[in-house]
Formats: sequence, structure tokens, C-alpha cells
Amino acid sequence: MRAWMSLPVLVLLLSSGVATAQQEVVIYKCTDASGAQTFQNNERCPKGSREERKVLEAPTPSYAAPAYVPPPMPASPAAARPAASAAAAPPPAVYDTASDVERLPPPVLYECTTYDKDRYLSESGEAQQRCAPLATSDLGGLSGSGGASSCQMVSDRCQRIPDGAVCAAWKQRLGEAEAGLRFGRSETREVVQAERDRVARIVAESTCAQAAKP
Repeated sequence: MRAWMSLPVLVLLLSSGVATAQQEVVIYKCTDASGAQTFQNNERCPKGSREERKVLEAPTPSYAAPAYVPPPMPASPAAARPAASAAAAPPPAVYDTASDVERLPPPVLYECTTYDKDRYLSESGEAQQRCAPLATSDLGGLSGSGGASSCQMVSDRCQRIPDGAVCAAWKQRLGEAEAGLRFGRSETREVVQAERDRVARIVAESTCAQAAKP
């Protein structure tokens, strides 16, 4: 199965209920024999389709950002007089509060791989456990012909992303969140917007923003 890390933008879909902190959302990308693609939320692809799966963590309050400061209202013509020339300068935009010297590296990210080679990004690095299906056979020795199925619990393998690549990973995560705003369901838009804003602040206020400058 092809890893989703190579996709330029991942289409993020959320479940019909509002997601809560620490929940895991599974998105399935299905490609049928004719090449048509569909996306399914927490539901595996039909038999005969090629399946790709993306596991996404719900937003976590792990990165605190300064409160938003609204820009000043433009002065009216009557107020634009010489006496008002000593007015204080407007406060800087919220994403420009950190100078290049003050910027810190972004939080670490982990790339996790499932037993069937799916990959996803994780902020915690905690390996999820999954039930990997086992090959079974009936009394006659025919594989897969019985009604019973079995599996064994296996853990995902997670590795910390190197410092030199972590900004690219955070920008990928931002792209996934922005895709969720465009293609997600309206009833979960608040949750998706909060996650997008959180990731955008991490990128804008860390050394990732400095690296993006020409």
C-alpha cells in the first residue's frame, strides 16, 4: 500500500459526531477497478477496491499561543490632525510577535507505521495497538474458507522525525487540516477550524516560519 506521506494534500474527513480530544479518526481512500476514488470515514473500502488508510489524531492543547490582539481601527478624517501625530504605533499581528532570534523549534513529531504499512503523523509518539488478521484454514486445510477469523494484537512502530525534516512534517499537517476545512462536514467545522488554527500558529511562530523566508 502506498504511504500517504507522498501525497501533496490529504483530504481530511471527520466522523458525523463532534470529535473530542485524544480521539483517533480513520479515513479510508478507496480506488475501484475503473480508477474512481472515494473517501470513507471509519469504514473500510468495498472488496475489490484498492484501500489506503490515514489515521489522524484529534487536536490536543499541547502548544499554547498568545491571545489574539485585533488591529486598530482606521482613523477618521476628522481625527487625522497634527495633534494626533503622537499616537502609539499599532500592535504587531499575532503571527509576527516573535522575532527571528526569539523563535523556537516546533514541537517534535513522530512518523508511525501500521502493520500493513500505513503511515501517519503523531505528536505523542505513543504506538497504537491494532488487531492484525491471521491466516486461517478449515479442517480440510483450505485457507480462508471457514467462517471464523482470528487476529493478533500488534503495535504500530513510531520514529521521531529528524529535526531537519520536522518543519516539512508540520507544514504537511497544516495542509491536511486546511483540506479538512474545504472537504469536511459542516457539523465538525468548529473542531477542524480549531485544529487548523493551532497548527498554523505552531508553523508561524516557530523556526519553521523563519525557514520559509526567501
